[in-house]
Amino acid sequence: MKKFAKWLCATVAVMLAACVFVACGGGADNGDNKPDIPPDVVTKYTVTWIAENGETLLSEKVEKGAVPSYTYTKQDTAEWHYTVKGWSASLGGEVLQALPAVTADASYYAVVEKAKRKYTVTFDGNGGSDIASVTDYYGELINAPTEKPNFDGKRFVGWTTDKAGNNRVVFPITLTDNITLYAAWNDFVDVKALLGKLVGGYKCDPYSFIPDAMLPANVAGAVNPDTVKKTETDYADFVNTAQMPHNGFGEQWHMVTDNLAQSQLFFNALSVVDTVGAATVAVFNNHVDSNPEDSAHYAFEHGIYNVTVDCGIDKIYYVLDYTASFPIIGEQRVQIAMSMRLDESAKTVRIQLGDANALTYTLKPNGYEFAIKYMGVRRAMFQIERNADGTVTGHINEFLTVSGVTDKAVASAADFYIDGNYVSAVGNKASGMLAFKGYISELYDCRNGKMLGYEVRETQELAGKSVTFNTLWFDLADVSGITSVKCDSESNKFYVNGSAEEFKAKKVGGISLKTASRRYDIEFRTQYFYAIENDEIVEVEVKTPMLFVQEEQYDTLTKDIAGENAGLDVSVTLADAHLNKIKTDYATLVDEFIAERKYYMTHNGNRLHIYCIAKLYAEAVWRLKRVATGIFRTDCAVAWS
Repeated sequence: MKKFAKWLCATVAVMLAACVFVACGGGADNGDNKPDIPPDVVTKYTVTWIAENGETLLSEKVEKGAVPSYTYTKQDTAEWHYTVKGWSASLGGEVLQALPAVTADASYYAVVEKAKRKYTVTFDGNGGSDIASVTDYYGELINAPTEKPNFDGKRFVGWTTDKAGNNRVVFPITLTDNITLYAAWNDFVDVKALLGKLVGGYKCDPYSFIPDAMLPANVAGAVNPDTVKKTETDYADFVNTAQMPHNGFGEQWHMVTDNLAQSQLFFNALSVVDTVGAATVAVFNNHVDSNPEDSAHYAFEHGIYNVTVDCGIDKIYYVLDYTASFPIIGEQRVQIAMSMRLDESAKTVRIQLGDANALTYTLKPNGYEFAIKYMGVRRAMFQIERNADGTVTGHINEFLTVSGVTDKAVASAADFYIDGNYVSAVGNKASGMLAFKGYISELYDCRNGKMLGYEVRETQELAGKSVTFNTLWFDLADVSGITSVKCDSESNKFYVNGSAEEFKAKKVGGISLKTASRRYDIEFRTQYFYAIENDEIVEVEVKTPMLFVQEEQYDTLTKDIAGENAGLDVSVTLADAHLNKIKTDYATLVDEFIAERKYYMTHNGNRLHIYCIAKLYAEAVWRLKRVATGIFRTDCAVAWS
């Protein structure tokens, strides 16, 4: 019985082992030695879609045996039209007629063709006859059509982008889109009346905005030229302060009056218009009354003058060309070109005297501006305007070539403000200050032309840091306690009131970057005076002694001078109202000037140079190509805008 039980247990164990062996994969090989795959498991491969430029558009998983697909579009640009032709197995390869079913990872590349787009320029006669349109590729230059439209009783004057004729087209144009251009006609212009207003209202008086006391002609005679020149060189001996020239023009205001004076040469040339203007207008009117084919353009000779009248889309023009002789510059070929907007809002006059001298000015109801090139070395832009409250503001930017130095120039600028009491002039011109890179705010009493004083801002690099000095400058006529002055030309030391002791300046002291700087001192500064000599106005440039004090040290000036110079009781006698005005102007106008200067000038004046040249010639002679008489100067002619 026991034997049977053992046998039974062994048999059961063997059967269990066999079952385990089969369940674990034992037994016979099925032929390919691969496991069976359940029917619900699907194989997928990666398909990558790539643009024509190599950028990946999409990577996706696609089932084995499926045919992949992807819709790709490429957006057109203004220049190109794109067509997607299909897909290739390689970048830049041939287009596949059909994509194969997926059997492995694959990449497909877009094949794209591009074609440059075409656009059309349509020429609308705007009431007149139409001109054939022009179609061409993007980026091509389109010239004005040689054929001109016709309109009975009207004169074609050009093409514009709007029907009203406000925006004139400058050819050639670059084709970037479909565009319609409209013919412009001058059918509603009374040319005779407009010409009369232009020639009869061209005059500009630059001095009319300036107080009389601030003009050289009205302060002339205030000093004796011999005395001025003598005191300038005789400070080796004591000079009584009462005998010194006082309160002349500083360099900022002098720059204003100097440019105004030079502009007068050109304005004097305009006197010829008074002589021939009425007569030439009469000739033109007779021409118009004869019903010519072209009533808005006429070129003719009148004595020594070549005259041209032209009426454009928005302006009427009058030009005189002749030869004349002038003081200083001698005989010159002259051209006077005048224009006026048809709405009469502004008049512009350009005067060319030879090759080296030109001026353009524009008259407006409340002001004027002019650009000047004088003797080939000075270029300046001058603007002035009378405000609603009666005050006057002005700006000047000057570019002056240094004599004898190639490609070297000095750029200066000034702003000025005029009210009922004062003239304030702010600028950066300081020929008397070596390597000066600062700003000066001058103040004048506009009732008598007296310079009341000025304040200087100058920034210097000390110990690797920027330090700004603010110094007030006073004429010795406005300083009490100093009755006479002399200067040692070798040491540049000053002596006052007959003393053999040097006038000593006190240092700022303390601990700051200004420690070693002077609180106050006396130095020579440039002033300009005007005298009568041989019945003519003579300008005299003088180095005159002035007292300066750092603004932060002004309140202790009297004490500081007395502490360093025994027996001296010095103080500024300028009225508080004047002193406060100097300080207020300095605190506000200098920053305004800096902002203006950044707009008008670069540090070496190149922007001003370009601006002035553009201003001088932008309104020069006009559409030379339309004038067959050859009376215009080809060296300075450009198209009118």
